[in-house]
Amino acid sequence: MTHAQLVKSINLSPQQKTILNHLLSGRSISNMESLIVYNISRLSDVILNLRRKGFAVHTDVRQDNAGHKYSRYSLVA
Repeated sequence: MTHAQLVKSINLSPQQKTILNHLLSGRSISNMESLIVYNISRLSDVILNLRRKGFAVHTDVRQDNAGHKYSRYSLVA
C-alpha cells in the first residue's frame, strides 16, 4: 500500500491528511510553513490529532536568529 492509499484509507480531516502526506514524504514542518504552504494555522492541533490516531510524531524545538523558539514536526522513523 502506498502512502497516498494509506492516507485515503484512514478517517482523517482534510488538514490532517495534508500534513500526514507532508510528513510521510520524509519532510518536517513548522507552524509558519504550514500556514504559508497549506493555509493551516493550527498545526499543533493537527499534530495532536495525528498522535491520537497513533502516528509517532516527533517535536524538535528550535530557536531562530532572533531568539524565538519554534517547533518542527516530523514522523519518527
